Amino acid sequence: MVDLKRAWQLTQDWQGCHVLVVGDVMLDRTTRVKPVGQSAEQGDAMVYRTLSTIEVPGGAGNAAMNLAAMGAKPTLVAATGLNDEGGRKLNYLLAKGGVIPKLVGDATACTTIKHRVEGERGMLFRLDQDMAEVHGLNGIQLADAIRSQLHGTNYHGLLLSDYTKGVFSTPQVREVLSQHHVPHSVLDPRRGLLARSVPVDAVTPNIKETMSIGGFHRLRFFLIPDLEVVVETRGLEGARIYHHNTLTATDVGTVPVAGASVCGAGDTFAAALLLGRMAGGDWLHSTLVANAAARAAVLNPGTYAVTAQDIRSQLEAVCAAQQ
Repeated sequence: MVDLKRAWQLTQDWQGCHVLVVGDVMLDRTTRVKPVGQSAEQGDAMVYRTLSTIEVPGGAGNAAMNLAAMGAKPTLVAATGLNDEGGRKLNYLLAKGGVIPKLVGDATACTTIKHRVEGERGMLFRLDQDMAEVHGLNGIQLADAIRSQLHGTNYHGLLLSDYTKGVFSTPQVREVLSQHHVPHSVLDPRRGLLARSVPVDAVTPNIKETMSIGGFHRLRFFLIPDLEVVVETRGLEGARIYHHNTLTATDVGTVPVAGASVCGAGDTFAAALLLGRMAGGDWLHSTLVANAAARAAVLNPGTYAVTAQDIRSQLEAVCAAQQ
C-alpha cells in the first residue's frame, strides 16, 4: 500500500546521514558550440565557435553530489590521476558541492574525462580520456583509503558506483569491502560487475543491463552475499523490485517524461534508494522516492544534483502513478 506521507517523511528523516561512496569517478565536461562555416585550408572541415563549457563530477562523483544535495553527508573514495587537471577540478567541484573527497592519485594513470560537444540539435560527438585499470600500488592505496574511512567514521550507508573503470576489479578493494559491514548498502552496476562478489543489500541495474546477462533469474545466482533485492530501473515504466528470496516482483510506476535525457538518472536513483532505506523505508517506499528523484533529474538539463525538495515536488505524481 502506497503512503505518500510515509514517502515524504523519508526525505526528512535522512537529513545529515553519513554515507560512504566508493567507485569510478570522472569529470563530465559539456561544451556547447555553433557552426560558423567551413575551413578551405583544412579540407572544408566545419568550424565551430564555443558558446559555453560546463564541468561537473560524473559517475560516483555524480552519485555523491546527489547525496549531498538531498541533505546527506557523503564521503567519496575514488581513484584519479596524480595531481592532473581533471583530478584537481574534481576535488574542487566535489568539495564545493558538499562532498568530502578522498581521491587517491595514481602517477601512472589519468583522470577519466567525458567531454561532450553539443550543437543546437544535440550531441555532435564525445571525446573520452579513460583511466587505465586500477592496479598495483594504487589498488593498495585505494583499499587503505576505504579501510580508513570504514574504521574512522560511523557510516550507516554505503553506495558502490561501478562504471567499469577498474576500481572494483581491484582485489584489494573487493577484499576490504567484503570484510566490513555497513547497515545499508546499494550497488549501482554497469556491464560485467554483477559477477563480482561484493556484499550488498540491493543492486540497481537498468533493464538492458539485466537482460544482457539473461534476466533476473540468472542474475540472482551471481555471487552477491546477503542480497535482498534487485531494483531494476525500466525507463518510462519506472522500476521493478525483484525479491531475491521469494522470486516475486513488484512494479513501481512513475510518470513518464517524454524525450528527456536520462544522463545521470541512474546515479540519482541509487542515491535516493539508499537514503530511503537509511531513513527506515521499506523497499516499496524507498523505490517510490528513488523514482521521484530520477524524474526530477531527467526534468533538468545536463547532469543535475537533485535536492530533497525536488523529490517532494515529484512524489505526489509518482505515487499517483503507482495506485
